[in-house]
Amino acid sequence: VEKYLSDDVFNTNLRAYIKKDDILFTTVGSIGLVSLMDSREEAAIAQNIVAFRAKENFLPEYLYALFSNEDNQYKAKRIAMVAVQPSIKVSQLVNVEYMISTNIEEQERIGVFFSSLQSLITLHQRKLEHLRIQKKSLLQQLFV
Repeated sequence: VEKYLSDDVFNTNLRAYIKKDDILFTTVGSIGLVSLMDSREEAAIAQNIVAFRAKENFLPEYLYALFSNEDNQYKAKRIAMVAVQPSIKVSQLVNVEYMISTNIEEQERIGVFFSSLQSLITLHQRKLEHLRIQKKSLLQQLFV
């Protein structure tokens, strides 16, 4: 990352460097969009994104599922400041109360479940897109 960003650019425009398995959370505009950093490459995030790093007794996949949960998303959005661009401060975000399991086996089961569910959703979205393309092609052939 250092070869692409000067210290001045980083200090002026960016918030932090992120690592694999960090959970990214948007804090401006579309509040609460969540992503799990799956790349081993170093990257930097801008001021409108917060990165959470799991402590050793928490699995990143579990925390990702926790932050992605609709109820927890609602909690964060409810305390957001209303403006042209809604936003939430980091200090407000860390004070949101979440029900968190400290049992590693339970975290793993929850993380695997939601990861499998996300894979299934992605598979069906691809299948749907393929069917839409096929439908469009058939309709074009029908009217030619």
